[in-house]
Amino acid sequence: MIDNFIFYENPIARFYLNLFIQSNYSLKTILVLNKNSIFPKNLILKAQFNKNNFWALKFLQDKEIIYLTRQIEEFFSFPNNFIKKSYNFDNLYYLKKILRYVNSENVNSEQLYSIIKKKPYENFLVSSQQILKKTILNLPNEFIHVHPGYLPHIKGADGSLWGAFLRKKIGASCFFLTENIDEGKIISRMELDVPKFKMKSINKYSLKDKYRIWFSFFDPVLRCFLLKQILNKNISKESDLQKQEKTSKNYYSFMEEEKKQKVFDEIFST
Repeated sequence: MIDNFIFYENPIARFYLNLFIQSNYSLKTILVLNKNSIFPKNLILKAQFNKNNFWALKFLQDKEIIYLTRQIEEFFSFPNNFIKKSYNFDNLYYLKKILRYVNSENVNSEQLYSIIKKKPYENFLVSSQQILKKTILNLPNEFIHVHPGYLPHIKGADGSLWGAFLRKKIGASCFFLTENIDEGKIISRMELDVPKFKMKSINKYSLKDKYRIWFSFFDPVLRCFLLKQILNKNISKESDLQKQEKTSKNYYSFMEEEKKQKVFDEIFST
């Protein structure tokens, strides 16, 4: 069971939020990381929403992208318009009874630390890409992350693309965060065949745009697909979980342009 959700405004957080809503899942608290400002909270949250989801919101005005999102939903067996509904700003207020605002965007802030400290032994799903420091990790809590790669073989950045390039599979892993990046105990992991999507006008999109499209829509649904499978499972560290086997594989950095193009040429066709 997921107890609490640390919400940092980005596509990943938006998809998790919609998954919780669509699943009628009961969280204890959603801790919303937001800027400390003299301006009304709603204006600050709206500004963060528009800034951090800029490309997704822009692409959703494109009929070709809407057609792609339906293919992604079908690939992962998600209901129609799940992706579009994930980018509804008001979703956050749908769960307003359990919202608690943290006046900092820093996942290691003193305010967030003090809140978590008052919830001993509860777990927290983390949507921010920031690295948790030892101060937070040393609390008697569990911090959960979904990585878009099959651990321990695909670690680091651009995991969903590296999986397609190196393993010819799309993978994801849910695990407990530790001081060592992408090396905690694995709660669950999976791999799927590389998808094939039809886009009649794929050539009108630049490589940068394809990359933005991928991480606005496919990558967050991939994470949700795995998260959905474990929502009601026992995910305590005391359970018989998968310790990551030792591997000589390196951490992967952001993928080079030439390799990105090769992956996208395999996935997208006219």
